[in-house]
Amino acid sequence: MASRLTEINDWTDNNRVNVVRNLLIWIRARKIDFLRTMLLSIFASLVPIRAFWFAYSGNPVLMKYGKLYTVVSEWVPRLQLVDYVAIFLIYFVAGFLVVDLEKVVVHWVISSVLSLIFSTAWVFLFMWYVLEASEVFPVLGFWIGTSYVVHYAFLNVFRMIFPFVVVFSFVACLIGAFIGEKISSRS
Repeated sequence: MASRLTEINDWTDNNRVNVVRNLLIWIRARKIDFLRTMLLSIFASLVPIRAFWFAYSGNPVLMKYGKLYTVVSEWVPRLQLVDYVAIFLIYFVAGFLVVDLEKVVVHWVISSVLSLIFSTAWVFLFMWYVLEASEVFPVLGFWIGTSYVVHYAFLNVFRMIFPFVVVFSFVACLIGAFIGEKISSRS
């Protein structure tokens, strides 16, 4: 019986090593795609972060009272024209570099989700530390307070990017891929 358990443990240890090894091989084979997607996600997440930062740094009422979420139209974090131009350029260049339509769609989906996650994480940290939500919400309990802050961070980011930015970024990615394909087919 002991030898059977040892054999099972050896098999699971080898299986874990093989899974990790196969994952590393898969990442190495796709490192350029992985790098493109991560850079696209980081650059795309900087746009809503910038808009959120300017909304809060430009309004002392939001900072003073630590407003996590507001519906007052003058105070709502929103994207400006320069943000839309930046989004168009970021996704256009990404589509131009990827070219293949299937890869463009995959890169766009993954980078959009990662961008939403990165932006939400930054807004969460901003709310937790700068707006000092960490002092108010532990009264409710750490996990409940944290979930409220994550919820409001997600709402702030989501209302900035959905639905217009999602469609706009996808169209920019497709335009970039189309132009990139036309240029690469001529050479």
